[in-house]
Amino acid sequence: MVGGVLAIGDFMLMLVMSALWVGAAILCAGLLGVGTLGGLAIAARRWWRAR
Repeated sequence: MVGGVLAIGDFMLMLVMSALWVGAAILCAGLLGVGTLGGLAIAARRWWRAR
């Protein structure tokens, strides 16, 4: 019984940790995407003004 409870707790911990890692990865990818888009927008605006 105790072993089963420990195994379930372990499994839940693994699920929570993997969910956190996936969330962090998505957040980082989103920030990188926004940064890239912002950089492109700034570069395009500068190019448009310089033209």
